[in-house]
Amino acid sequence: MSSTGTTAATLRRKLGMVSDQLGEYPLLPVVLDCMGRRLAARAGALFGTEAEVKPAAIRVRRYGEAATAFEGPALACILSVDGWAVSALIRLPAPLVERVVERLLGHAGDAAAEIPEDWSPTPLDRRLAMRFAGLAADAFSLGLTDAAPDAEAPAAHISGAELDIARAAVARPQTPAILAGFDLTLGTSETTDRIELLIPMPMLEPVKQVLRQPWRGDTRPDPGWSETLTRQVARAPLPIEAVLHRVTLPVAALAKLEVGSLVPLEIDRSLPVSLEIDVGDGSGYMPLARGRLGALKGQKGIRLADDGLSAFAQPFAELHDTVEGVAAAEAA
Repeated sequence: MSSTGTTAATLRRKLGMVSDQLGEYPLLPVVLDCMGRRLAARAGALFGTEAEVKPAAIRVRRYGEAATAFEGPALACILSVDGWAVSALIRLPAPLVERVVERLLGHAGDAAAEIPEDWSPTPLDRRLAMRFAGLAADAFSLGLTDAAPDAEAPAAHISGAELDIARAAVARPQTPAILAGFDLTLGTSETTDRIELLIPMPMLEPVKQVLRQPWRGDTRPDPGWSETLTRQVARAPLPIEAVLHRVTLPVAALAKLEVGSLVPLEIDRSLPVSLEIDVGDGSGYMPLARGRLGALKGQKGIRLADDGLSAFAQPFAELHDTVEGVAAAEAA
């Protein structure tokens, strides 16, 4: 084989090794998707308007290649996690920084589209941009626990910001890194800003076992779905029968019955009355509780004598308590 062919094969093998890094973490795209939704909610609360965040394509590149491929002025905010040896970068393009500053200062309009190549952020620009990047850091932490509820939420924060991305280097140039984009739209603006998240693979070392798990779906209860289910179940009609006495008659006696006939019932008023519910599957009635005959304001009734209904109502009470608990946690 020629030296040229050998070199090409080596390069393809190395590129394949880098690309396969993303396949080792099947849960990572879910984490980034959850991060986007969390960032949208926090950005909307910060700016007092609706915010939409759509995750873009996830790619694997060498850190040096990804860092030098960015165009235009931007702030490179360093996303650090307590206890993790390696950090990531959140790149905020200059137009987004200007829009963030304008909105936080009370101006709802878009910033000027023209951003000079020698754009230099003021100390106020840096502080407010880092505050916004802090929302993304929080969203990253919460996105991990959204995707893997059993995982401990890492304490993520912004530890600095650099105009020159080379000065914000958090990994060696040849280190494999994940480049994920998020398209942010604020309010009714027609302008979309791209936020870039550059994560060196070594940063994920503390949670690699979590990220290697397959996505099992959101195992937490959905408050909206649970509330709707609880409401519909509560409204469902259930036929109930109060069985006072059962009597057995021969067929000849039944054939003689006509309008006005009396069927004698040997009822002892001291005996309990069974409260039963139609199961609905053709198997008959299921006893719910027992009681005794009584009267209230001229109406016949049954006074329940045991708490057999508790077992029937327990699943619905637990569902209601779960809905209330999740709603309270989301509000907090």
